[in-house]
Amino acid sequence: MTRYMHAHKNMEEGMCDIFNITTRNGVPHQAVLNVMVDLYDGRHMWGFTEKDIKNMKAENVREERHDDLNKLLQFFRECKENNEHFYCDVDADPKIGVVRNIFWSQASQTAEYRDSGDVITFDTMHKTDSRRMSLAMFVRANNNLKNVTFGQALIGDESTGSFRWLFETFKSCMGGQQPHVILTDEDPAMMQAIKVVFDKTHHRNCHWHILRPWEFELDQLYTQHKDMKLKEKLESLINYPLGPTQFEVEWKRLVGECGIAEHPVIKALWEKRERWISAYFKGMYCGRMTSTQRSESQNRVLKDGYVNESTSLHMFAKRMLDSL
Repeated sequence: MTRYMHAHKNMEEGMCDIFNITTRNGVPHQAVLNVMVDLYDGRHMWGFTEKDIKNMKAENVREERHDDLNKLLQFFRECKENNEHFYCDVDADPKIGVVRNIFWSQASQTAEYRDSGDVITFDTMHKTDSRRMSLAMFVRANNNLKNVTFGQALIGDESTGSFRWLFETFKSCMGGQQPHVILTDEDPAMMQAIKVVFDKTHHRNCHWHILRPWEFELDQLYTQHKDMKLKEKLESLINYPLGPTQFEVEWKRLVGECGIAEHPVIKALWEKRERWISAYFKGMYCGRMTSTQRSESQNRVLKDGYVNESTSLHMFAKRMLDSL
């Protein structure tokens, strides 16, 4: 019972280091406790309590988040000193000292964009750091079909203003070079910003995001018209690279034969056809991409292995660098 008495508590410095390292790297609390049980041959051999561990971890988090923004800017200055081509920009409100958006790109990422930045996918992921900002990434596949990230940003909100600032900053970072094609979801704020900033870029919507809201209705249609093989014919029509005129003729013929031309899902897909159907992008290089899956998979890798909701801004940037 002496470990409950303040004068008798004892936590070795090596154990403190283990707790600090595991906390910074997102190891679950219970997993750390299990390791300690094995090292000490049972909880009864600890010279400390579980409450002491939680208090120490909380203190470390407070210390890490203290003066977080200045630590982030100092990290960016160090990156700039190591490589003059490192690029970063911070969108802040000077009146109240609040950071709204942050963008940065390594020199290697900028070089990759010059070589293969003709087609990019763009997507955001929520709650990736301690300030609960959204992570935005510009991604594409290289010649080896591996994900390549050209730049990343933390944005305070997903408004047209934030996206416009981000796209302008990204374009400035890349020397004014616009991508030929950009794939995104149907976010209206994002679409408005792209129309203004990337005025020479073809904007294509993600195939999966278009169809996802209609999954249930489409399944019903496929079941009702199973004898006419509606699913096979419709998917073939969507994915087969016909010309726009031929596609429209075949689409109207198919929905007319099935009597579904006025069905809400068919009308909705038809109205958006020029933004996602392959026929309207024929002859346009899209890097064999029809969705934002590249961006989403890259975001998932980061969230699963590098960052979480408790990650401070400066640690977030450092781990992003480690993940590239």
